[in-house]
Amino acid sequence: MRRNRIIGTALALSAAVWLAGWIGTLAGLAGAVHVENVGWAAVAAVAAACAFSAALQPSEHRARTSFAFFGAGLLAWALGQAAWTVYGFEGVTVPYPSLSDVGYLGAMPFFAAGVLTWPRRRRVWTSGALIDGALAAGAVAVVSYTFSFEPIFENGVTGAQAWLGILYPASELALVAIIGGGLLFDVWTDRGRVALVGLGLLSLAAADTFFAVDALDGSLSPLVDGGWTLALAAMGAASLLPNGWPARVTRRVPEFLPAVAVTGLLGVAAASFAIRELGQHGWQAADAVAVGFLLVLVA
Repeated sequence: MRRNRIIGTALALSAAVWLAGWIGTLAGLAGAVHVENVGWAAVAAVAAACAFSAALQPSEHRARTSFAFFGAGLLAWALGQAAWTVYGFEGVTVPYPSLSDVGYLGAMPFFAAGVLTWPRRRRVWTSGALIDGALAAGAVAVVSYTFSFEPIFENGVTGAQAWLGILYPASELALVAIIGGGLLFDVWTDRGRVALVGLGLLSLAAADTFFAVDALDGSLSPLVDGGWTLALAAMGAASLLPNGWPARVTRRVPEFLPAVAVTGLLGVAAASFAIRELGQHGWQAADAVAVGFLLVLVA
């Protein structure tokens, strides 16, 4: 549709503005960080327009509620980024937490509502599927703690900073787990687009984790700035793609895939746990390796 092409072009142009600012920031150009901040706000606002446009299309009657929620979340994020941009133009050090966090945090409930209202098919949950789901959730929790939450805890920061540092990736990774579980157990009716949304939320969680760790010690690095842009662009692009995109992703999941995926998740969880314990305690923590091996055998 012509409307989608116009909004899609605007999304690409706003991403190009951010990219120019990011390259300038890496090169140390004066004022480039302001261009990057404006680009983020523009990408989020245009992605919100993409989602709202999808919610208004008659062909999206099943997913229009989800897209409306995603649009509201992206708009809230854009407002938070606008506040951050104003801080930058005023030349003051942005406090953490700040007024911009109202917009960023306000986006999370809308994103959650968008995921939970995504169209799904009826499914009979057997005891085996429930056990697989519980094992997968446990593995995701261990991996999330090891690579996201533990680095924040290790900084020894308490109060609002610590809570914010945990709340952002925790809520985003929980939504990624819901989307991933739905894909794994063939729950969603429109698998391709919700997978793209999940990719965006995963990128958002990774960027927020790096930001939380860097913000606690005051060493903000622009190297991971692309995580936020990828997240916003992915959610906007999912709104522009046609229902059922791509066709091959909408095929039903093979029977063996959940078991293989759960075993792989448990393997990653067990390996990360064992490596962490061995790194801290040496071979005295060999029991951690044994526990991890037993977890994989359970799967």
